Amino acid sequence: LQAMLVPTTGLVPPARFNHVALVLTIASTESMLVLGGEDENGLLYNDLYSLDLDKHVWTQFDTVSLPARTQHSAVNAVLQTSSPYQAQLTDVTSLVVVFGGKNAAGLLVDDIFLLKVMPRFIENTQGSPIVSGDAPSARGGSVMVWDSDTGFLTGGINVSDTAVYSFAITFEGPQYYIHWKMLNATFISPHPLVNAPLLFQNRWYHVTEPIQDPAAANSSNAHVHALEVSSNEVHWLTTLRLPDVIMDRHYALAEICHGRAFIFSSNLANC
Repeated sequence: LQAMLVPTTGLVPPARFNHVALVLTIASTESMLVLGGEDENGLLYNDLYSLDLDKHVWTQFDTVSLPARTQHSAVNAVLQTSSPYQAQLTDVTSLVVVFGGKNAAGLLVDDIFLLKVMPRFIENTQGSPIVSGDAPSARGGSVMVWDSDTGFLTGGINVSDTAVYSFAITFEGPQYYIHWKMLNATFISPHPLVNAPLLFQNRWYHVTEPIQDPAAANSSNAHVHALEVSSNEVHWLTTLRLPDVIMDRHYALAEICHGRAFIFSSNLANC
């Protein structure tokens, strides 16, 4: 396993942590978005940068208006809707969905806002989305994923709520609507430690804290859980125990390569 520092040019963002980083397609090019975060002095950012992953060039988007935010979560949602002009055609809309985190006052929030990915830039959607259903409580550091036409959210830093929430996005021009639903779990849901889960063969894989099972000996080891979601239920499947994972670290799962998935943290890499 070898890592390398990639030289970049352009408008390089200031150093930060607790930001959001997403890989998506902008102008037919794979790009990484960096959104918000904070510096070492606790100053929160409300900016948005994009790194062209082919040319390694940074660009700052000043076409969006964002609240200063840290420990927030985000996901790229791709919507497919019937064209209002020709019924046999499908319109594809790429959105960045941002949820929660801490604001500049240091308070956890539960708001949600949308950014629209255009062919060559990113912009705010017109007005705030109208939210309904069983919305999750205010939190930071939650896990968000998007699968086909549905989003999912679970976990968070210092949040006792381990439920899994689904959300659907609909558009009735010019208004976006977001409907939340808390899903039923087959047993007590584990608390995710991973802020970037891995999708493999229709299952989402998370590194989670151990579940205290009264019928079994307690274990301090973290686990890898597979998350299967149906329309109304969540199934957590234990797949692996991880004796070397440190419980107070944050991890990310990388793509499976040659039958292996890689788990990264600030001080540890296991495969």
